[in-house]
Amino acid sequence: MGDAVLKKALVFGATGQVAQALQRCAGGVVLEVRGRDEADFADPAACADWVARTDADVVINAVAYTAVDKAEG
Repeated sequence: MGDAVLKKALVFGATGQVAQALQRCAGGVVLEVRGRDEADFADPAACADWVARTDADVVINAVAYTAVDKAEG
């Protein structure tokens, strides 16, 4: 990014461990955090819509499926 300063980040996966850690240590960076109640992470077009509407400098995908026992089959 050179001399650019990160001011705002769009973060997908609001309730997950990574997003929670980002919120605790963001410093002066404004986080626009979106959870599954606002964005359907299984729908790429829905996520692309959020990306298009934000003025964030960066997008962080912190979405994870952690119910491993349900994922196996």
